[in-house]
Amino acid sequence: MSLPNSSNNGSLVKDALNSNSDNSSTSGSTTTPTTPTAPTAPTNATATTGATIATASISTPKKSYLTPATITTTKEDKVELPAIPIFQSMTFFILGLGFTESLQLKNQIKKYGGDVAFQINKNVHYLLTNKTEIEKKSSKLQSAIKLKSIDIISIDFISFCIEKRYFSHQDLNTYRLFDRDENNSDASSSGNGSGGHGSDNSIIDIKSKLQKLSIKDTNSTRAKSTNTLNQLDLIREKKKTCKLFISSTFLDMEKERECVALYVLPQIKEYCAERNIEFSHVDMRWGISSLEDLKKKNTIGTCLQEVSTSHYFVSLIGDRYGWCQGDQYQESFELGKIYYPWIEQYQGCSVTELEVLQATKHKSSITQSSLFFFKSSAASAALDLPKEDQQCLEKLKALKASITEQHSAQLGKFNDLVELATGMFTSVAKLIDRDYPQVGNGNQFLFNVDKHLSYSQSLLRVPYVNNNAAIMQSLNNFVLSHGGSHVVSSQQPFIIAGVPGYGRSTLIANWISRLPSMLDTKKTLLINVYVGITPASRNRYEIQKQLCLIIRSHYQINVPLSESFESMSEEMNYWFDIATRDGNKLVWVIDGVDKIETSLNESLKDLLVSFIPSKYTPNVKIVLSCYADNLPALLSIYDKEQMQSTHVGTLKGFESESDIIQFSKDYLSLYSKEMDLVQIEILKNFLPACESPLFLSSVLGELVTVGNYANIYQKMATLLSLEFALRLYTVIIGRLEIDTNYPTGLVSNVIQLINLSENGLYEEEILGILGIQSSNGLFSALRSIFGHGNYFSIYSPYLLMAVRFTYHQGKQDYSVPSSHEVKLLSMMRDYFVKQPCSQRKVDYMVRVLKSLNDKTTLREFLLDFENFNLMSKSQDMGRINIINLWTFVGYKSKLEIYHLYKDNLVKYKSYFPPLEELATTLYNLGCLMDCLSLYDQAFELLELSQDYHIQLYGDVHASVCSDITRLAFVNIKRSKFDTAEYQAEKSLVVSQSIYGKDQIGTFEQLVLNGLVQKKKTNYSRALEYYNDAKQTLFTFLAYKSASATATSPLLYNAKVADLYNHLGDIYRKLAQFDTALDFYNKTLDIYTNLRKPQHVSFYPLFKNLGLIEKKLGNYSKAQEYYESSLEIISIHLGKDHFEYGLVLCDIADNKRKQEDYTAAHDLYNQSLSILITKLGSENSIEIAEIYNDLGLIEKKLGHYQKAIDFYKKAITIGEKTLGRLHQKVSFFNQNLADVYRKLGDYKTSEQYFSKCLSSTQQHLGNDHPEVADILVSMGSIYKKQSKYQLAEREYKRAIIIITKAFGADHYKCGVYTNLLADVYRKLNNYDLAKNFYNKALNIIEKSLGKQHSEYGEVLYSMGLLQMSMTNFDQAIQLIKEAITIIEKELGKEHAKIGIYLNSLTETRIAQEMANPHCSLSTNVVELDSIRAMQDKSFAILIKDLGEHHPEVADLYTNRGEFEFRWGSHSKSREYFEKALEIIKIAFDESHIKYQTISDRIRYF
Repeated sequence: MSLPNSSNNGSLVKDALNSNSDNSSTSGSTTTPTTPTAPTAPTNATATTGATIATASISTPKKSYLTPATITTTKEDKVELPAIPIFQSMTFFILGLGFTESLQLKNQIKKYGGDVAFQINKNVHYLLTNKTEIEKKSSKLQSAIKLKSIDIISIDFISFCIEKRYFSHQDLNTYRLFDRDENNSDASSSGNGSGGHGSDNSIIDIKSKLQKLSIKDTNSTRAKSTNTLNQLDLIREKKKTCKLFISSTFLDMEKERECVALYVLPQIKEYCAERNIEFSHVDMRWGISSLEDLKKKNTIGTCLQEVSTSHYFVSLIGDRYGWCQGDQYQESFELGKIYYPWIEQYQGCSVTELEVLQATKHKSSITQSSLFFFKSSAASAALDLPKEDQQCLEKLKALKASITEQHSAQLGKFNDLVELATGMFTSVAKLIDRDYPQVGNGNQFLFNVDKHLSYSQSLLRVPYVNNNAAIMQSLNNFVLSHGGSHVVSSQQPFIIAGVPGYGRSTLIANWISRLPSMLDTKKTLLINVYVGITPASRNRYEIQKQLCLIIRSHYQINVPLSESFESMSEEMNYWFDIATRDGNKLVWVIDGVDKIETSLNESLKDLLVSFIPSKYTPNVKIVLSCYADNLPALLSIYDKEQMQSTHVGTLKGFESESDIIQFSKDYLSLYSKEMDLVQIEILKNFLPACESPLFLSSVLGELVTVGNYANIYQKMATLLSLEFALRLYTVIIGRLEIDTNYPTGLVSNVIQLINLSENGLYEEEILGILGIQSSNGLFSALRSIFGHGNYFSIYSPYLLMAVRFTYHQGKQDYSVPSSHEVKLLSMMRDYFVKQPCSQRKVDYMVRVLKSLNDKTTLREFLLDFENFNLMSKSQDMGRINIINLWTFVGYKSKLEIYHLYKDNLVKYKSYFPPLEELATTLYNLGCLMDCLSLYDQAFELLELSQDYHIQLYGDVHASVCSDITRLAFVNIKRSKFDTAEYQAEKSLVVSQSIYGKDQIGTFEQLVLNGLVQKKKTNYSRALEYYNDAKQTLFTFLAYKSASATATSPLLYNAKVADLYNHLGDIYRKLAQFDTALDFYNKTLDIYTNLRKPQHVSFYPLFKNLGLIEKKLGNYSKAQEYYESSLEIISIHLGKDHFEYGLVLCDIADNKRKQEDYTAAHDLYNQSLSILITKLGSENSIEIAEIYNDLGLIEKKLGHYQKAIDFYKKAITIGEKTLGRLHQKVSFFNQNLADVYRKLGDYKTSEQYFSKCLSSTQQHLGNDHPEVADILVSMGSIYKKQSKYQLAEREYKRAIIIITKAFGADHYKCGVYTNLLADVYRKLNNYDLAKNFYNKALNIIEKSLGKQHSEYGEVLYSMGLLQMSMTNFDQAIQLIKEAITIIEKELGKEHAKIGIYLNSLTETRIAQEMANPHCSLSTNVVELDSIRAMQDKSFAILIKDLGEHHPEVADLYTNRGEFEFRWGSHSKSREYFEKALEIIKIAFDESHIKYQTISDRIRYF
């Protein structure tokens, strides 16, 4: 903001600052102003200590930072100066003042629009301190120095700005207490170029000097940013061009112009490229080999024309005047006068002076500035050249004088090549900064859009002969087509393939340049990637992340990105949907898709499958390019026939002589060169070789770049005769190797370094690695084949082959470095280890250290938190990479890795790093520990990160939200669900504050809250969250689930799949199995659309489908799903993985449901062994569930005491991990209660069941099948206690629930109906009992078959009914059938066999007693048979149930009756008394059985 300023204003502010001085009057009095004095900065920027902040000119004994709102002067001149926002958008940190002084200064800064930070962080712009603190070198000062964005200035600067009434950038340097440039500069300087003009030392120093130059653009004007990331908009912006003309005499400036061509011009070109400026220069040396070549008719006219069309003019003037006389001069002068009449008055002036006049006095509207460099006479005298006449010398003297008088500000002098090179580069760079202001669009630089755009536009400089017009037209048709918003299976990318060197990138650049005229830029987003232009562009994850970030920024969508590559790959359609909403179109162009880095043993096909969705909306237009050899790999993914007919363009080379000649002429015209007839004829003799644009442009580039070309024709013919790019590259490398101008080994070392780097190196990096100051011109020679500006890489496979052929003939394995390569890699390591931390350093160091097998350095590298944080930027991929690197180093123990970082963290904190840096480090460490499954350690670190982020930003910030979200996930894994619930709810509140309620940015937090509630078994609340998430997502993307078809976009969205999976889980838990199955199948459809058949994500889905089928009683289908899940886990995770153990447990449960108890028992124990080994302890809910399942088996097998032991273990673990009120704990207690029921401890059993019923109904609702199971168990207890009405009520309610959940034909309906029939039998309602038994039998036969134990159970119950109805023969037959079924399925020693045998003997006895002609007393064989059956029953029951089970009491009662009637009365009484004792223990004396047996004993 520009505000008016006056001396009065300054004086008044000064008076305000002096308001507390000894001269100040009481409140309300006026102050007489002093004479205004310009503030003077403190000498050497030395600040005062304590509270003194006023400038040196303000001499007061006491000061205050509190400026009154109204400032009063004399009575004649009262002026009110309100505070103005001179510090707006600035953040300060105060260091070195006491509390009161700091508070005053803080209030003053805030009053004038600024802010004061609580901690040093990257948001701080200025640190205010004093010289004392600088000398103390405090930890906080060191933290500020680490952050390069912080300027360290004197406290006095604040009062200085307030007095001036504006923020004075101009005076900032005066108050700066710490100069980063001065402190970072090299302490020593070598090679200052003392060798004189043209010496070797001078040449070596040129590059060193140029590389040390740092042309800062902080003060350069920045144009207003368009702030767009859409390359369609950026392409439409007019391309900035910069043309430089270099003028000099010929004979005495040969080495100077050579120096400029080899060193200065490439540097200027790179400087322009960084600013997206197309740079060109005019080099009039083409074909000049002698003075005669200069004396051509069109020389003067041509030179003046080039000067008039150049933006900058640079004149090198020595002690020669130049060509200015003779017939040829006069002829050329007259010809030039036709086009430039003004030269008539300058008859006899040399070409050089005419060029100067054209650039200055008669300059065109294009020419902006001129620069002049005078060569010292001493340097000129060293040259042995013919002397010019006195007249020429006088003219030269006059020219120099004129330039000195009129252009002194643009004049420089040089004694040697070093001074010329550095002076010229510095001067031109400053002009570029002035005339070509950089556009301040941070996003373009952040996403590397500027790099790809600049490269694309640089390709437009290469003349383009459209010999592939058909491909251009096909591309146009492809992107112009509009397919609506549905995903279609036939949607496929357009692929451009071609032989290397046939111009794929050039064709794409030219096609893209024409798109703005064809497409609606408001409705189309173009994202273009040239793979390999930046290191990040070779990484698939970075390419995808760039796409998503640009979409998010372009459409201003507040949506967090997924942290893992795999998640991002699956979410591509999600981002595609965002980009194509409302009829918008996305054009995504990837040039060189086959150059993206692949993983070990990964094919190109595998890469593409994981990288680009196989199906997507037609409004997404994907264009890929690849080498022709890799085309089959791409076609194998798509429909080959359709692709080859409409979606594949195969490039052709130059097909005609005219194309080749036209391309050559256009190429050379870029350098102001022309082809003469001889050169054209030479070209015609090599037309087949020139079919390749790469070969032809490489030949022309070589001719343009190197030397003066005295033998231009011979060189041209020699290069063209090589015919192939591979030969050309091999010859060029060979020529460089034998060039004596380069030190021995330099060429080999530089080229092999470029090859070893894989991604390429910058010039300064190569020099630094090799420890040299100059390449002796080698970089200029290499640039045409290896370089883009000052960056060198191997882009062509032919060039790679040429390098390998030259340096590695006969080598079999290129991944194993040779001894010389090891040396170069070591030098690369030593160089990068000293460099400031950057993503580039991290990428290269990891690769180099692994190649060298240098585990010691790699260990230290991984422990450096700057490197660690950069590696963590790739999130899950980065963390997995870190873990893999630790494994490579030799650390396989998770705890060992944790302790390494923990110990290093202590050291790191002792250096007092900036708070933001510390918070980031803690967050990344926490995420790494989470990845290592060290959840307690992760929780501790993430909590600290959260605390620091809150200190920095407050509660409502994206970083705080990330901390809380991660903490919630960690606490879920720790089974701390209450804490996770609090954090999930908090993260939702924070995200709603950041993104807005019901906005897409809150989607992930809604899902997180649903997950927590699911874990807490609060399924209704979980369902609410998931439905809110679904509504948010579907509304944002305009999805309509009711109208979803096979081509609907929602069926290709990974986020929708995950949400459906969650919903399936909830409905499964709520026993709405049909709905759950529907959601699981929808999830399966989406996964199938997005992922490979055996993708790791299928195993939990198959597991869930198995659970559903198991619940529905479809055990065979459940087994199929479980086995599919197990197979995928074994492939991806191994058979000893935790998840493998969990699925084994599910299979065991499925076997248990089928009553294959032996197989189930073995599988449970196998699962238990895996889980305990992986978890390291038994304190896990998964282990508790296995103990519970083992208890179920033991209960089924009648081993009740073992079952109790297992259940108690499960309950102990469950209460410890989940809490006593958790539904799983209730479920374990329910099973324990059922065992007590089986043991006849009905009081204890009823207490447990009542408690479980209340908890289960609260968590699952009144109609859940789990509630039915508890009701049945309680009914059985009531029945055992002869509380038949209560039993009837519970059984009926259970049947209703199961019928509603599963249908009337479910096997549980049959089981429960059988139990209800038992109640009616006990109530002597035999007809009703018979109807229900038959109904139960039909249901079980239909659902389980006649050989199932449940079928045998119903037969047994029907046998008891027949016995009660005195149909003894039928009863015996039914019971025997039941025994046969049970023995076959469960074994002859099962408890049920004992019970059934007892009932069989009871029936036999009742039959004899009912027979008036009973002969049993005389039939000894029959009596012994009954006693043997009783003994067998007794042995089985005692073994399985124990001596005090009610079933044993029934057996004693039957034996008592039997002995009383047909045996010993004393033995009979003994049996009755034992039965009575058991009944008293199991029930109480009020039980009907107790009364019956007591009455029976009274008979004795």
